[in-house]
Amino acid sequence: MPDSPYILEMRSICKSFPGVQALKNVDLKVKRGEIHCLLGENGAGKSTLIKILAGVYPMDAGQIIVNGHEVTINSRRDAQNLGISFIFQELNVVNQLTAAQNLTLGEEKHRWGVISRREEIAIARSHLQELGIELDLQARVGNMTTSQKQMLLIAKAVSTQAKIIVMDEPTAALPEKEVAILFNTVKRLQRKGITFIFVSHRLQDIFQIGESFTVLRDGENVGTGRIAEITETELINLMVGRKIESLYYWEPRPIGREVLRLENLSAVSLLQDISFSLHAGEILGVAGLAGSGKSELAKAIFGVNRITGGRMYLDGQPFLPGSPREAIVRGIALVPEERRSEGIVGVLSVQDNLCLACPGQISSVGVLKKKAEKARALNLIRKLDIKTHSPQQQVANLSGGNQQKVVLGKWLESSTRIYLMDEPTRGIDVGAKGEIYKLINNLAREGAAVLICSSELPELLGVCDRILVMREGRLAGILSREEANQARILSLAIGGEQKNAS
Repeated sequence: MPDSPYILEMRSICKSFPGVQALKNVDLKVKRGEIHCLLGENGAGKSTLIKILAGVYPMDAGQIIVNGHEVTINSRRDAQNLGISFIFQELNVVNQLTAAQNLTLGEEKHRWGVISRREEIAIARSHLQELGIELDLQARVGNMTTSQKQMLLIAKAVSTQAKIIVMDEPTAALPEKEVAILFNTVKRLQRKGITFIFVSHRLQDIFQIGESFTVLRDGENVGTGRIAEITETELINLMVGRKIESLYYWEPRPIGREVLRLENLSAVSLLQDISFSLHAGEILGVAGLAGSGKSELAKAIFGVNRITGGRMYLDGQPFLPGSPREAIVRGIALVPEERRSEGIVGVLSVQDNLCLACPGQISSVGVLKKKAEKARALNLIRKLDIKTHSPQQQVANLSGGNQQKVVLGKWLESSTRIYLMDEPTRGIDVGAKGEIYKLINNLAREGAAVLICSSELPELLGVCDRILVMREGRLAGILSREEANQARILSLAIGGEQKNAS
């Protein structure tokens, strides 16, 4: 049916993995030139469906129709030849190469086998100009921020001249300014006839950019329609299969003694003269624009980034961690922004990852106690509702939300007293977000101190007792829960207001 209004149809798609029926007769229909949102909780089957479209996974049954013709897709190259381009959730870049080299991989200009760097940079610059963004094309990608890497991947996808662009969580690591740039680019490309499939857990993005939607739950299609004809609450309830009154979870609780204090702290990679305190039972948020130093602050406290000036006190005693090991021994844990490269060991099992941070609890005189290890893993899987068919499943094969639960879970029921969480709900669906917010509140209620670095202002406003605002590596101010709102945080972050830290 070449005259079909649908540029893409996936009909009755089925896919199973050992012990798991990932997709059950799923349909996806996308009209030509529209922005179609694919929604669902982590583990609902969204990534599996997209990977089938990309040729990463073979489907067990079903049909794929592109431009009215049934097609077979066995590889990314097959998809690209059909005019389908992908930006997957995890940052698939070559850190050892420059931005220009990443952008031109596969289309290098050379003469007698010698690549022309001048032409390489010219081609890369044209790709960035199409997006309306600026990057140092000669910078090594490994030294770029997460948001810069994300924009690099978006530019790479646009450069393929695809007719269908699939974006899996493209805004998860982007500050609001760069989200606006992305959306303007998407709209501009849509006007040129490009179709977008937009996979996101950020509901504000869905209602801002989307036109139609498909919702998956437990591997099945449970709803499709027009964004303009559904409310946010209705969409959330459709995604999770139950009624959710409030996404964020916060309750008053006693704030205890000071456990961590920074005095004029400076560290390599940006930080200068940072002073604040963190108390037992407190949830302290850290806000700021990209490059403000949020992640660098957490890494300095954890002993990753070297401290170059000032003082830090733990329980009133001087504390200067020379390595993450020293911080862990003193009861400090880090949940990193890049969960796949820094938070989990992908080749190991769920069980192995959940037990990485507590070798003393599952071993005796250096000998691993398998029963204790399995019991700990099963308890955490049950407690955190980690969706896995077995504790022995490779953690790399879990959905993003379940991987994040593993990253959090490995620190639980240990000696951890201070949790440093960098973008703890990045790329996680609304149902899993609610569970993590409740977990964070429970940790604080039990006396732990929690520091949350996040680019999601509604998240910080919803769960934190105070919010520290960073600007260009310095502390711009600290707001109480009563004082904080999006306008005041942004004003501090961009330099429009000054408020003394307290």
